[in-house]
Amino acid sequence: MQRFLFFFGFLTTLLLPHIGWAAPVGFQAGLKQDIAVKATGWKQVTGMQTSNEFGLFQLGTAFNETTATFTAPAKGHYIVTGMIRFGNANDGPANRYIRAQIGINSNHTDINNGMMTIQGEPRLKVLTLHVSGVVALNQGDKVTLWSYSNNDNDYTIQKGTRFSVMQIDPALSHGFHADLNSSLAVTAAGWKQTTSWRTTGTPGLFSLGGGFDANKGEYTAPVSGYYHFSARLRVDLFNAGYYQAHIAIQGRDSNNGLISTGRHTRNPYSTVELSGVVFMNKGEKATLWLFSSEDNSFSIQSESGFSGALISTAQKAGFHADLNAKQSMSYNAWTLLKGWRTSGSKGLFAGTGFNATQGTYTVPTSGYYYISSQVRLDNLNQISTVYPNQASLGIDVSSQIYQQAMHVDPQSNLYSMRVEGFFYLLKGDILSVQVQGTFDGAFDANTESGLSVILMGYADEDKDGVTNDKDCDDKDKTVYPGAPELCDGKDNDCNQKTDDVQGPCTVPNVKGVCATGEWSCGRGLQKYCKSKTLSQIEVCDGQDNSCDGNIDNVPGLGESCKVPGKSGLCETGVLKCDLQKKATVCEQTIQPVDEICDGKDNDCDGKVDNLKDLGQPCTDSNRKGACGPGTWLCLNNKKICQAFAVPTKESCDGQDSDCNGKVDDIAESGKPCIIQSQKGECRVGAWACANNAKECQATTQSTTETCDNKDNDCDGKIDNIADFGKPCTDSNRKGECQPGTWVCGNNTKVCQATVQPTAEVCDQKDNDCDGQVDNGVCNKPNECPNGCPAGQTCQNGTCQTSATNPCANVNCLPGEFCREGSCFPSCGCLTCAKGNVCVDGACRADLCGGVTCPVDQVCSPSTGACEPDPCKGVTCNADTVCEAGVCVQDPCSVVKCGTNQVCVKGQCYDQGCEPGAPPKPLPDGGTLPPPPTAGCNASIQWEPSLFAFLLSLLLLLAFTWRRTSRERSHL
Repeated sequence: MQRFLFFFGFLTTLLLPHIGWAAPVGFQAGLKQDIAVKATGWKQVTGMQTSNEFGLFQLGTAFNETTATFTAPAKGHYIVTGMIRFGNANDGPANRYIRAQIGINSNHTDINNGMMTIQGEPRLKVLTLHVSGVVALNQGDKVTLWSYSNNDNDYTIQKGTRFSVMQIDPALSHGFHADLNSSLAVTAAGWKQTTSWRTTGTPGLFSLGGGFDANKGEYTAPVSGYYHFSARLRVDLFNAGYYQAHIAIQGRDSNNGLISTGRHTRNPYSTVELSGVVFMNKGEKATLWLFSSEDNSFSIQSESGFSGALISTAQKAGFHADLNAKQSMSYNAWTLLKGWRTSGSKGLFAGTGFNATQGTYTVPTSGYYYISSQVRLDNLNQISTVYPNQASLGIDVSSQIYQQAMHVDPQSNLYSMRVEGFFYLLKGDILSVQVQGTFDGAFDANTESGLSVILMGYADEDKDGVTNDKDCDDKDKTVYPGAPELCDGKDNDCNQKTDDVQGPCTVPNVKGVCATGEWSCGRGLQKYCKSKTLSQIEVCDGQDNSCDGNIDNVPGLGESCKVPGKSGLCETGVLKCDLQKKATVCEQTIQPVDEICDGKDNDCDGKVDNLKDLGQPCTDSNRKGACGPGTWLCLNNKKICQAFAVPTKESCDGQDSDCNGKVDDIAESGKPCIIQSQKGECRVGAWACANNAKECQATTQSTTETCDNKDNDCDGKIDNIADFGKPCTDSNRKGECQPGTWVCGNNTKVCQATVQPTAEVCDQKDNDCDGQVDNGVCNKPNECPNGCPAGQTCQNGTCQTSATNPCANVNCLPGEFCREGSCFPSCGCLTCAKGNVCVDGACRADLCGGVTCPVDQVCSPSTGACEPDPCKGVTCNADTVCEAGVCVQDPCSVVKCGTNQVCVKGQCYDQGCEPGAPPKPLPDGGTLPPPPTAGCNASIQWEPSLFAFLLSLLLLLAFTWRRTSRERSHL
């Protein structure tokens, strides 16, 4: 018996099973009556209804039946299905075609939104075109269903046309909807994966939650769950064999229930479509393929579409199956498809209620179901004398055929028919898929057929706002979880108790606790308020126990009392009610505070004026120094700092002992004193306190020594200036009297002469310091008594030319001598200690300095020991001397000494002070010991470093100077 169900816009509490989501919108609509189309071009399908036929419904008010327009109430993702059944679409010239199109925002001309199906050269009495997918909509977007004919201007859109939309739970944000980015050329028969998709650029396209690789055409499940897939592949210029579209899960498997077949060998345009709900594990991949049995030259057009979306992550009522074995059809009768399977291939799954062997599904709960089936029919090729063969595919619900698709084509002996949409089903309904061949009883249903059924939302049959998955009686609107219990003999609130009315009530005309009651069911199912408590003695519990209208009116409340166990001010209280103890208590009114000097126990510890800091150190800001510190005490109800010190004599103890505000200001402070550990000017100091003791602190620091008869640098020596004793020249004196040494005299730094005037001698010096050299005293043969020719000078009694002696024209200052054209300090009468020798006016270390060796021995410069003389028996020419048994140039040959000086081993000495000179007579008749030397004829003993230097210098001069053969005297 056919049943008609009526649904209204207020049914907005549909629950999806994965988390109990109440779907806010959805509908399934059918065409009220045939539409006669009398023009080519686009035609919107209008005039639809959502009631009066089995399975039709509307949730919410988003669908306008008159205009057949769905307006999205919220942004989200929606499953959209459209099925247009065409009649007599067979007129017109060649290359004619028809379309079915889902339009978004009336943009039905956008055939690249992935929601279009085309069929060329129809010539069919009846033809059903399908289009479906998951689209992304913004709030206010409009969805409509359209047909199109390019040439036929006289066809019919039949009543079997269906249009449906259902929103997917917004919490399940995983999926995509795409169309081909550009057409794909097929150049070989066999399987070809579709790639290069796009998910933006046209309304409805999207990719959300990751997983879809548009370039590869590959969707990877981001979570395990139930996924809705839909695909349409437009095949153009196909002219041989048959083709198939296949949504593969983890690789191609033609028996996964997601494959559709077509054979339109003389049609230039055709579309193969398929859809279903499959189970995928996280990480599994879904891809879309096209197969050609023979044709190797056709194209897959960009108007193709591919979509997939997660609709649940939890077990759902429903299944996805494929046909287990081929099944033959009966002649001109509806045949139920049997022998399905729900396992064995990826994507298949089963819930309770499906008998796969019998091909029947017993609906486990009333609700809204998505149903999709593609059935491949083979060998459908018998031709009637009147009509070509006609095949029909329908959904049978309790022996009634609904959602019927029809197709007529004498050339298509391989063809997949489809039905798809949303149904409202009642618990216990029997669902099956039926096939009918009007004139052919010898065709088959192939195993590449599939069937999907899945619950999308629960029903609310009694319209009480609670769906049947939670309502314990969905036939009675007064019964649902949380409903108010009534005295009606029913379990209204679904707690498995009848007439257990609950909840507080107030007994009329009664006061206090006596007025508190509970609802109860009396005789005749009358509800009345029954008092729970009778009048009692008043107690402290916040209630009117005596029911006299007064709460806690216990005698003595508010009177003063003494708090037990408290001391001091804290024992003061007032009598109050303790609601927890349900008794009167003396409530403390004064809380402990810090103790102050007032003769009271403020902190309630049983002691009066026992401040925490009594006896603790304090400072009296009105007193200074050592007199300021004291201890705290209470006196006359006041807290004072009682000083414990009186002024005393100031001492160096870091305290202001005399309490005058100054620390360590002893009487001697600043008075002069002597620092015993210091010397010179640093001994002067002043008394001060330091490190808790009286100290004599320095007032004068060490400075550079000056001639002021003081020890400025504090080294214990007075006027020992830095250049004390160093050579200097007195410009106020003449001749040999100019050289001197620095000394302090009369608090002034002066150059004190070291040479006094002596009798003039013939030595080219101003001995008597009168400003004239050798004034009338040169009359000795060796002193060049006749003078020297022009260009020559007297050197040790010999006239020498400037070319021979580089020092010939060099005049050095007094106290200096010339060597190789440069001036150096002379040794004068400088006497060096043993182990030293004079070099250029200064004593330097020399192992042979002061060493006197026996005859025929000399001192070794390297060891300082006497050894046999290697120069014994060696005779050298003029200007050379023997050194280590070898004749070398005499170092005195390049030396020019000053007046009254002689050269020894390249150094100039004052006459009588040279090494080997006889001792000088002393005033008392004694003699000074001679300077250390081996004599003029002895072998020369050299400091190694000086010898090396002079030897190198002399060798260099030997190559550059022109020698003269003249005699030289040796000392």
